[in-house]
Parts: sequence; structure tokens; C-alpha cells
Amino acid sequence: MKIYELLAIHRKFFASMTRQGVSPEDIMYIDIFKEYQTMKTENVKKSDIYRFLSQKHKVSTSAVKVAIKRLEQEYEL
Repeated sequence: MKIYELLAIHRKFFASMTRQGVSPEDIMYIDIFKEYQTMKTENVKKSDIYRFLSQKHKVSTSAVKVAIKRLEQEYEL
């Protein structure tokens, strides 16, 4: 399948994602978000979670914060 075909088939979905600020690059934060949720249920302080995840995944603490904030948002269809 060509990229054009994939985009054409899923045009409405991708347009909706774009309008809501979802980036295809957000997929790299899925594992970080899952770990964040687990640590949060274990009552680990947010600052400690951000620091741990940023070191583990080799991204900045602010990138972790922004990604988690974005992934926590409700998606409106």
C-alpha cells in the first residue's frame, strides 16, 4: 500500500486528529504514559515520575509533562 492510499482511506480520521492537536509523533509517548499511570496509582509524586521517566526514556522532563498532559485530554469525535 502506498502512503497516498493510506492517507486517502483514513483522511477524515487524520483530519480529526490534526484538529484536536494529536500528532503522529505522539505514539512514541504511549509507553511513557502507561508507566506514568502505573506509578500514579502507586502514589508516586508527579515530580518524581517525570524525573524518572525522562531519565529512563532519555527525553526532557518538560517533554514528558507536555506529552502526558496531551495524552490525558479527551478526544472528541
